[in-house]
Amino acid sequence: MIRLSLSLLAAISLSACTVIDRSQDVQYSTATQPVSAQALSDIRPGKTNSRWLLNNIGLASEVEAYGERKSIWRYDLNEIRRSRTKVALLYSNHERIKSRCQLSLLLVDDIVSAMWSGNSAETLARVAESFKLRMSGGDQDMPMCESFRYIQAD
Repeated sequence: MIRLSLSLLAAISLSACTVIDRSQDVQYSTATQPVSAQALSDIRPGKTNSRWLLNNIGLASEVEAYGERKSIWRYDLNEIRRSRTKVALLYSNHERIKSRCQLSLLLVDDIVSAMWSGNSAETLARVAESFKLRMSGGDQDMPMCESFRYIQAD
């Protein structure tokens, strides 16, 4: 009888430890304004123009011109990742991770032609070769924004 009671108590205790809520949220901001993750994911190489960038993301941290038709816009972003886990009645954990990252956009004739994050030598070489640019490696090693990778217009 005692063994049955202990087993029943253990079963009830374990059922109360079920994870009932787990969520993750990513937010971005420039030095001057918040930027929605949705706005960043709406950037489409081959379609998005500079006016849309200014209206939805704001001024770039740096613009580097390559002649009259090509330029690279760099956005230094703060990336804030928040996660929350709740375990029924027993435990709740909130985690906030803030990091800096860089998003770069190559504009050709005022249209985004490629986008990438970070400044790895491999990515810079790919952009330089594809668009016939003379680019040097970044002065500092800016990490990648976790949500972005290299994308080029077709």
